[in-house]
Amino acid sequence: MKTNSKAIKLLEFMKDKKEGVSYSEMQQFFYDIKHNDNKKCPRGYYCVGITQLNDNGMFKYKNKKYFISKHAKEGLKNGTLKPYARFQTRKQEIDYYKFRIDRWKKRAEIERDKYKSPKYNANTKDDNYRMKVGTLINRLMSLNPEDYVDISSDPEGNSFGDIADFKYENYAIFEGKFKDGKKVYSLMPRDSEQPENRYDGWDVYEERSK
Repeated sequence: MKTNSKAIKLLEFMKDKKEGVSYSEMQQFFYDIKHNDNKKCPRGYYCVGITQLNDNGMFKYKNKKYFISKHAKEGLKNGTLKPYARFQTRKQEIDYYKFRIDRWKKRAEIERDKYKSPKYNANTKDDNYRMKVGTLINRLMSLNPEDYVDISSDPEGNSFGDIADFKYENYAIFEGKFKDGKKVYSLMPRDSEQPENRYDGWDVYEERSK
């Protein structure tokens, strides 16, 4: 631990401040160490450094005041504190990433189970073959996300095109209602091509289908 570090000096200063310090007081502390001219520090002074110390768990925040954290106190006492290090020990680093991995695994399990629910797994046959948004998401989840999806202009597949991206393109999706009042979205093709011009091997497929 570098005892002449500005961060160490700040934490030593905060250790005895039972009433805590404000953010602006920390800024002024760092300014005074460097300049010592009895002037008020500029707005935004040392914000990046203070934010990093906070992210590394050097402080605890309560009632609009900052206090030195428990493990920062222990590090000062033991002489092992590294204020700007994300982790103080290798064990802390391993535990942190283990926690993150476990959390993402649980999230993935929750998401996977969600798409198995009736809300996302309805049979279109039971609803006059109408496709709900949740059902479409469920079906698409079974496909390779790196592959592509086209849209046909008719049931016979006489022409196909890219699905217009309704996040970025105008007139790419239309909202309406069925005769029974249920809301429906209609996706639009952004272009149209004959299948033999668009797909590899389509001519062979047509010959086999005859």
